[in-house]
Amino acid sequence: MSTKNLEGVLNYEGSRYIDLPLTRLHYTKCGSGPPLIMVPATMSYIKDWITLIQFMGQKFTTYFFELPGYGGSTPYKEKFSSKLVTKTIESFADKLKIDNFSIMGFSFGGILTLKAVDYLEDKIDKVILLSPCVSKEAMNFSKTRLFIARGLAYCLKNNLIRKLISSKRFGTPLLSYLRKFGKINIPIEEHLKKMPKRTLDILVYQVNEVLNFKIKRNAPFKKNCHLAMSTKDPLLNFKKTKSIIKKTFENCYVYEFDHPYHQLTEKPTLGWLNKELGWLLESCSN
Repeated sequence: MSTKNLEGVLNYEGSRYIDLPLTRLHYTKCGSGPPLIMVPATMSYIKDWITLIQFMGQKFTTYFFELPGYGGSTPYKEKFSSKLVTKTIESFADKLKIDNFSIMGFSFGGILTLKAVDYLEDKIDKVILLSPCVSKEAMNFSKTRLFIARGLAYCLKNNLIRKLISSKRFGTPLLSYLRKFGKINIPIEEHLKKMPKRTLDILVYQVNEVLNFKIKRNAPFKKNCHLAMSTKDPLLNFKKTKSIIKKTFENCYVYEFDHPYHQLTEKPTLGWLNKELGWLLESCSN
């Protein structure tokens, strides 16, 4: 569904920009109700998330932004880090005069969400995690597969490897394999070929954090957490993820489904989301 088709639907306000201390942030807003900030996953652009934004906008005033260095958001002056993202979320909420808000993260956005909750706990109402990456221990990889993944992430730092990725002869088969490797529907071949160096640097950081992140927490968060995840996720181990989240939050509500892929279907419709995930939205909004 295009941005144009959504204008006027559920108070969708289209593309917006806001000047913050660390970045000029490209964001969008949709719906009405309590504020919800959706934290982007890796390679996330507003145009690819419109339907999910609209879905959550049925119960929340939903905000979604592109990470600094991606899309229309200007990069940080210093090297990208998760800590800077948490500060950006804080200044974003402050600039919009949002005192308290719920927060939602998908995939790599799970790591960013957990770090944001740790940094902004007093401002957070509810936490919603959809197929989240929350620890290297929950990666559904064998030691060999993890070794290969880390090697590929390291290789992405090399300028020669980047040039090979941009070539049709070598890049297309490699990236097609990587997409099938994780059963990921995002056309990463097209994204990476068009990606400027500054954005690819951020992607490399994100991939390395995914492969090395582990929660360090002395006491569980005193917040309600809603975890929704497929028991057949090819990238993330459901049982390990659930165990980690239950130890991380005092109150955790777990919702299971059995889709054999990590992310949602390619360009899901609002009707599909209401049918497949409507129960999650109802539960999170009560």
